[in-house]
Amino acid sequence: MPQKITSLSLTIIFDQPFYVGVFERTEYNNYEVSKIILGTSEPRISQIYELIINNWQHIHFDKISDKSDKDIIKNVNPKRMQRLAKKSMKSGVGTKAQEAIKTIRNEKKHAKNIPILKKIK
Repeated sequence: MPQKITSLSLTIIFDQPFYVGVFERTEYNNYEVSKIILGTSEPRISQIYELIINNWQHIHFDKISDKSDKDIIKNVNPKRMQRLAKKSMKSGVGTKAQEAIKTIRNEKKHAKNIPILKKIK
């Protein structure tokens, strides 16, 4: 039986004009993330405690397939590595949670755009 290792973290980010809370949860090597808009003013500790205690059951976590660090390519040309580093600096790669939220948003966007085929009578 796998060992149960659980961790939960909350990161508060100022994403103009709103403060955003990003919850990250890891359990049995499953990575889940949730994003909550906290408002335009800086949240106080008491507001954060109230959110966690009173509204925890309403927080929806999305599971992310964990692409672990095992997929790292070892023999990469140094010039190619420089190009990749420069490209990632331009694109503004964020934290793992921010990338996960972006992926989820794009998946939901594509799911909405898929046309539903109707039966022709």
